[in-house]
Amino acid sequence: MRLWDALERRPDVEVLDVPIELPRLIDSIGRISSLRLVHGRTMSTWAMRPWYARLAQQALSAAEGKVQPPDAILSIGEHGSTVHPLYIYQDHCYGHGLEMYHETGEMPHGWSGVALSDLQHRAEMQARTYASCAGVFTMSQWNADFLVRSGLVPASNVHAIHAGINVPVVLPTEEHLHQKRARDERTILFVGREFHRKGGDLVLAAFERAKQISARPLRLIVAGPKKWPVTGAIPERVEFVGDEPFLALREHMRTADVMVMPSRFEAFGIVFIESLAAGTPVIGRRSFAMPEMITHGHNGMMIDTDDVEALAQMIVDVVESETIARTCHNEARSVSEYYSWDRVASDIMSIIGHGSKE
Repeated sequence: MRLWDALERRPDVEVLDVPIELPRLIDSIGRISSLRLVHGRTMSTWAMRPWYARLAQQALSAAEGKVQPPDAILSIGEHGSTVHPLYIYQDHCYGHGLEMYHETGEMPHGWSGVALSDLQHRAEMQARTYASCAGVFTMSQWNADFLVRSGLVPASNVHAIHAGINVPVVLPTEEHLHQKRARDERTILFVGREFHRKGGDLVLAAFERAKQISARPLRLIVAGPKKWPVTGAIPERVEFVGDEPFLALREHMRTADVMVMPSRFEAFGIVFIESLAAGTPVIGRRSFAMPEMITHGHNGMMIDTDDVEALAQMIVDVVESETIARTCHNEARSVSEYYSWDRVASDIMSIIGHGSKE
């Protein structure tokens, strides 16, 4: 919706809604029959099923015929082919996830509730859509590289445009930086509703070790899950704030000394750029799209494995680094300007406009 709003703000764009609405009864049956227990949480895998994809294609074709002929269709995710020039905006795809599975033996989060044959079928259906589209916009170079390397989309039709910040930006001031660095206590922030996938268990363990090796008091704020996500009481010096709204999260990002989210699967990770735009260093994993946002030793650090001792030392090193704190403060404005939905919308329209002239 923030991309929609950014497109609507442009005087050269008229946005038409092309809703993909499946028959209510069939959709309800599909959602219920596709309920699976995934990582201890019940979720519907309906949207990943070939039958859903067939119904979505039918719904897209029907909706496309009800609007005035557009110059192009921008699909948020892949929902099938269209009559008019089609552009897809995505963070990930089935082929990429299957490649990960064949290399590591692990499925992307949520995929374990779907049969491998269904995922392969969806990848084949998605490949046919790619073959028919005018272009694919990706949230990361990581995903763009896969599309080209796999031969799914020609390099000329793949555009890594990244994403925008969802939390309203308040740029840090010199006074704000001074106040943060003058505190004796250092604050670590973890954000992630899907606690295990985002590496929350690793952060908790590393925090306990970091408290032992740090020369100053540390505090950990855990945001995202609706209830405390692990067995047992909340540890000492850990503050659990739950599933907070954007504005509350923004304040946590602004006041934290580091945001730590060593995700085990992360197609992009908007929380990294939101933290950097607040002037706060970040720690992630040297995998997926995270290295596109994090430069190790410059605006944060990256782990390579689930090494608790290594992460604990990184936490202490980052919160004690005046150089990293100053770098993130100085670069906050450029981060917020690049990772804005208005910039994303501008890039999209430039590419679509160029394509329509050819």
